Amino acid sequence: MINVSYGIDAPETPDAVKLCSGEVLFQSRLLLEAVGRDSDAAIKPIDDMDIKPSDGWEKEDPQAFTNVAEEHQELAKSTVFRWYRIKSQADESLAVPGYTGVVSNITQCLPLRKTLLETYESPDGIVYAQSAFVTGQVFRGEDNAPQNDNTGDDWTRVTTPFRILADEGIVVFSQPVHKIEDDGNPPATLYLTTSYTVRDETSKQTVRYAYEKQLRDPPIGVGVEIVRDDNIQLRFRAEYGEDSHSVSQVVSNENEAETAALAVLNARSLEYAFGEAYAVHYRGIKPFFLDGTVRQLAWSISDSKGATTFASINSETDPYVVRYHHRRRRRQWDHRVPNSLAQRGEEPEQEAEA
Repeated sequence: MINVSYGIDAPETPDAVKLCSGEVLFQSRLLLEAVGRDSDAAIKPIDDMDIKPSDGWEKEDPQAFTNVAEEHQELAKSTVFRWYRIKSQADESLAVPGYTGVVSNITQCLPLRKTLLETYESPDGIVYAQSAFVTGQVFRGEDNAPQNDNTGDDWTRVTTPFRILADEGIVVFSQPVHKIEDDGNPPATLYLTTSYTVRDETSKQTVRYAYEKQLRDPPIGVGVEIVRDDNIQLRFRAEYGEDSHSVSQVVSNENEAETAALAVLNARSLEYAFGEAYAVHYRGIKPFFLDGTVRQLAWSISDSKGATTFASINSETDPYVVRYHHRRRRRQWDHRVPNSLAQRGEEPEQEAEA
């Protein structure tokens, strides 16, 4: 060994590191309203539709719609009493249980998910998310059923098959769903229980969980580093009182999410810890591996000194070599671009041959 130069490895430390999680998920009971596609192709509440018959929908046979103009009968058959769109929370408010922000329009809860936050385990041991479901007051649909033979409350599950148009917030039933009363066939009273994300009223971005850890006290104005981890996901699930649409409690995994976020940020903050750094000159050609601790190596041969080896430990002393974190960022970018192009079905450009 010829000599050793000691120092410290002083990383570029931000004021704080902040974790941004996956999208926050909410689950609650949503009130539905009957809608249909009108003659202008717009989706409207059925009483606002231009094709509505003069005596209203209640007097119509849901299978025929004979009092609707003939050119619009197929439109009525395919949507009226089959399409129900989310209107509000079950208690007719817009406040999302567990969300502290403002919801001024129910469309902030779109798109809907088709599953619940609860899971179940199949006989073969695989865990699946439970499916969304609909409850409410509907005509039972039995042959020769008497008038007013509807399910008696808002908590009876509707057995008619349905699918969810997630972006529109519409439940589409396989056949007409309605009630039967003395004066006709009014729309069913329905509620959808499902999960969804929420978009911020101002930014229009999907709400995510954020957790911040300070690295400098007081901060010196060098900014906050954002750490993204979609595997951490905050969830809120509304529970309701018996035979009630009032929320009795909101169950969440806040404690678990905070613990996971802190673990990620603690690991990240270790990268900004001060460590011993030094550069060493050796006589002769010495074998080393660039293992993260040994960051730079150089060999030289001269008439006066002969062969020497220069190793940088926890430091990068050569000003003409691009620093490690810049090289790493470039490699990550080179990896992401082909993947992004592949997802869009494009081919990366090939370098021209000389």
